[in-house]
Amino acid sequence: MSVCGLQILFGGGCSQMIRRDTKKKKRMQEICQVERKCSKLYQVASPQGLFRDVTNKEDGLCIEKKPIDPFCSKYRSLLSNSSDASENLTEIRTSTKAAPLLLCTKRGTATSAEKKKLVARADCEEEFTGPFLYLGHGKYGSVFRAKINSKPIALKFEKPIHCLPWEVRALALFRQRDQQRPEIIVQPKCLWLWNDAAIMSMPIYDCNLNEALWLQSKPITQKVALFLAYAILHPVARLHAADLIHCDIKPDNFLIKISSSKMPQIVLADFGRCVDLRRHIHSTPQTHKRHDSLFASTRAHIDDYLWPPAKNGKSAWTYQIDRYALGVLLHIIAIGRRPPSNTIPAKVPRGWQTMFWITAFDRLLINVIPKDPTISSAHDLQELADMALLTYRNLTLIDDHSSTASSLQDDNDHDIFSTTTSVPFFENDLDISQHFQHLKRTLVSSFGSKR
Repeated sequence: MSVCGLQILFGGGCSQMIRRDTKKKKRMQEICQVERKCSKLYQVASPQGLFRDVTNKEDGLCIEKKPIDPFCSKYRSLLSNSSDASENLTEIRTSTKAAPLLLCTKRGTATSAEKKKLVARADCEEEFTGPFLYLGHGKYGSVFRAKINSKPIALKFEKPIHCLPWEVRALALFRQRDQQRPEIIVQPKCLWLWNDAAIMSMPIYDCNLNEALWLQSKPITQKVALFLAYAILHPVARLHAADLIHCDIKPDNFLIKISSSKMPQIVLADFGRCVDLRRHIHSTPQTHKRHDSLFASTRAHIDDYLWPPAKNGKSAWTYQIDRYALGVLLHIIAIGRRPPSNTIPAKVPRGWQTMFWITAFDRLLINVIPKDPTISSAHDLQELADMALLTYRNLTLIDDHSSTASSLQDDNDHDIFSTTTSVPFFENDLDISQHFQHLKRTLVSSFGSKR
């Protein structure tokens, strides 16, 4: 039927609708032409350069840079496809067969350990041997204790495959870019990839920071709090220095290994949600703004540790998502609870040296990003970590009653805020050692042989 026939049948409103649709279609064609020319500005381009961080004007239309959702399925699948096994530092085994292990989930009012069980198929040819003891789980994967060649190991099982290939690659990228101690992050042993599931093996740790905080029977001491503050600030500072954002900072992802002969070892784990900034920054370090907000997502973080302006994807972020979560974690360590929303953090226990804690809460919970744009997040976090270390050293000198004003001044003359400061300053501290030995006994009494 012709346009005249439509006008007779429906009246003059039809011609207005047709003209409106024609103008809309013409406008969309113009926008599509500009989008094709400027697609690298805000669309997925290639594994080598996913997005640009600049704006441009062409044909009179301004294509504004859009925040990127780094947790959408399209973005994650591109990351998995772009990973190159030759660049990884972990053994990778692939197979076109189905996984030899099955994750059985039981619904009901059972405990997490009873709900999730890992069992081997009857035709399992791999070297995994049970029993598979449940250790924990996240949104996509579950962790079990098992044995490989009679050696105890932790297995992270994921079905369907979502984050594990990228997690292994992100860990490899950090080890390639960071030239200091690699033991601040978890060290994967091997990655198995089947057509329906993936497994990553890694060392077994005694507990995570969440268990360490909530299983303690008495208030935490200032020395232990400062030790934990340094142990969580230093790895994230190194991670940001390598242009990586963890995006899942919470106490469950800090794993603790307790030894009777040396200080406890704390490592950062679970890099499945990690974001590589070098995939998005094409400008040189001299022209790139350090704190540009590039990302936004409704799935950014769990609410307890999410930077408030970023909730429901309202505000874009980069380093804010890690820094605010660190501030919440420090608040829990010092005060025993999460900070109240939109208010000034609570005061630290009486008798503590407050300078470090006030500074940390101000930089991580209130201002979040350094006021000076020339200061990187990595440098700012490392400065806070070294401030915690300096506060601990001052406490030690006061306790020993062996310091003088001159000796303290000599210590302060050293480059205490350099990024090469390491944990040995905390070694052989009796208070810290006794605290974690007591924690280990509590773990054994609570979990028995499952730990």
